[in-house]
Amino acid sequence: ECVASRDVALELASALMALGLINTYVLALI
Repeated sequence: ECVASRDVALELASALMALGLINTYVLALI
């Protein structure tokens, strides 16, 4: 079963989204 790899993919996706949000926030501050 590939449940673990799916969880890892979900965590990667959420981390990338968080990075994108922080990036846009920083760009808005500049």
